[in-house]
Amino acid sequence: MRVSHFFWSRLHSLSGVVPVGVFLIFHLWANSAAFAGPAAYNRVVRLLESLPALIVVETLFIFIPILYHAIYGFVIMRSARYNVNRYPFARNWYFVLQRATGVIVFVFIVYHVLTMRFVGPAASFAKVASELSNPWGLAFYIVGILSATWHLANGFWLFGIDWGILVSPRAQQVAGWVLAVFFVALSVLGVGSAIAFVA
Repeated sequence: MRVSHFFWSRLHSLSGVVPVGVFLIFHLWANSAAFAGPAAYNRVVRLLESLPALIVVETLFIFIPILYHAIYGFVIMRSARYNVNRYPFARNWYFVLQRATGVIVFVFIVYHVLTMRFVGPAASFAKVASELSNPWGLAFYIVGILSATWHLANGFWLFGIDWGILVSPRAQQVAGWVLAVFFVALSVLGVGSAIAFVA
């Protein structure tokens, strides 16, 4: 049972980096085409939708890994022990935030896929702009983006610990600072792109 849990937890950690984390970075970068206006954004969407066997690639390398990462994340969450009341250290808060943002991101992804994935390319920019023109819709997207970028940045740090990459306290500290900058940069890109749809 311990071996099984070790395997599934390592797979969960790995899936959060590759392919899910890589896809999130790519997705936010692709969305940044919104800075250049509707025509540029719709060109990117058309290019992506013209890729061969797109639904197969999405299913195998995006939807299934995200679903697995989410399901096993909920399994981990059930057995978690929260002690921020007794030990209010930063890493204890990060432990709680990793799980809280996981729930938020799961809800956000489900909504995002159901409302945006199957829109035709010609209407892509207009559809997103319409969704985000509502202040509540924009706020929901900003919360979703910030939760996803924080979850990913902290997930990279946890991946480094779990896989024996960040062994020394110094390496962990430096990685923490680097990933804090990464979180801010990716958040600015993601939130800025969302605002660009309604600017």
